[in-house]
Order: sequence, then C-alpha cells, then structure tokens
Amino acid sequence: MINSENIETLKPVPIFKGLRSDVIALILENSNLVKKQTGDYFFREKELADCMYVLRSGVVEVTRNWNRRTYHITKMGRSDCFGEMAIVDQQTRSANVRALSNCEAIELSLDAVQAIYKHDLNQYAILQSNLAKEVSHRLREANDLLFYAHVENEKNDVFFHSS
Repeated sequence: MINSENIETLKPVPIFKGLRSDVIALILENSNLVKKQTGDYFFREKELADCMYVLRSGVVEVTRNWNRRTYHITKMGRSDCFGEMAIVDQQTRSANVRALSNCEAIELSLDAVQAIYKHDLNQYAILQSNLAKEVSHRLREANDLLFYAHVENEKNDVFFHSS
C-alpha cells in the first residue's frame, strides 16, 4: 500500500496539505486499497461510518434519498475525498456514494488517523484543521445552494401571488 504513487495521490488532496511524506506513509500503512466496479456502492446513506476515501481512479456519484427517490448531489473524480465527515463526527453516513466507473480508492480509517495522533501531535493538528476546512468549505457551498433556492422560491411566491 505504501508507494510513491499513493503518496503522490494524497499530497494534492486538501485535507493532506502540509503533512510530511512520512506521515502520509503512516496513513497509508494503516489504510486499505478498495476496488469497486461500476454500479457498486462505497457506502449508503445511514450506514455506520468509520472511514473516508480518496479516489485514485474512477468517478463516483454522490446522492441522497428522500421520499423514495434518489437525488443527484455531485460527481467526484481522481484525488477527491468523500466520507470525511466520518472522521470528524463519527455519525452515520449522510449520503450514498456509488461508482460510475471502475474505481480504486484509498480507504482511511479512524485507526489511520489515530496513528498520526500517536506519532506526531503537530501533524495530527494539521490534519484536523484541514478536515475542518474541508467540511466548512462544503457547508458554505450547501448554505449558498440553500440561499439561492430560498431566493428563487421567494421570486416564485411574488410572481404567483402578486395582484
């Protein structure tokens, strides 16, 4: 699992920014390579969560279920990470992630993150800060989408209810 290609895959990922190569190697030492075929799920909404993924190859789709329907959220590709909320809050999955093509991903468990904590507290703090930035970035995007949906809804209300 530890090789220069895997280390290079993780370096440009925002949550690993500023981590030394030896720390990334430690993460990989405590991680697994997961392969999924087109149509396979990495995980489904409401499943227990104890790891995150970084795509080495392939494309995945993120969806949510509501009212017996599945809604597309986004697509992700090489070097994108998903499932990172599991590392932060250790709650159930908030979405589905399904392979749209054959995929390889590095699966990072809570144990891999804890290995950094035991190895180097400063590097662990950098990782946690990066995770917080990534989750905050995605929350801001979600807030913007919610705001724009609200504004559009108000425009429709004014249009349909004006005299």
